[in-house]
Amino acid sequence: MIVLRKVLGVVLGGDVPQAQTRPPLTVSGPSGSLGTGDAPPAPAGTVAATFPASVDGTRLELKVIALGAHPPECVAQGLRAGGKTLTVFHHRCVEEPGLDRYFFLVRLTNHSKGRVYVNLDGFTVEPTDGKPRPAFPTPPVGSPSTRFIADTRAVAAHQSIKGWITIDGTDGFLPVALLYTDGDEVLRVRFQGDWL
Repeated sequence: MIVLRKVLGVVLGGDVPQAQTRPPLTVSGPSGSLGTGDAPPAPAGTVAATFPASVDGTRLELKVIALGAHPPECVAQGLRAGGKTLTVFHHRCVEEPGLDRYFFLVRLTNHSKGRVYVNLDGFTVEPTDGKPRPAFPTPPVGSPSTRFIADTRAVAAHQSIKGWITIDGTDGFLPVALLYTDGDEVLRVRFQGDWL
């Protein structure tokens, strides 16, 4: 996009106005069509599934990715359900005075025929009591930002975005669910079982 803008600027004798640019497309997996524009909005409602299953919304599929016990510098928080023990999130990974971040690895897959914009502020985690916790707007200091879901990303049709989100877990709460709000539709992954 930057190269195209510079080439157009040289050829046309000007620069493409910054106000007309969109957030960069994030593509994973085999490359596919960018679609025919933005996907229509998702309808109002809530769609839910129980971890480790993914939840399929109208436009997006949300998956909280089960983790292993690594990296060793983190504490893995496991959940025992259906005879399996899976790690849901890590914490105590970085030294931030007075703060314990919960690290969740998530993937959103666009099942629509157009672009869908994924927003970091669409993620929340529900505690057992109290109000939902929003995702931190920035990764921990010194962490590579490319590994984290950023402010807003456009995801092309039939493509995915995967990255970390972090939540304030300083009070040691146990999560009931991780949610992503796609316009008026809420995708909810429930955590049911015994926390270890």
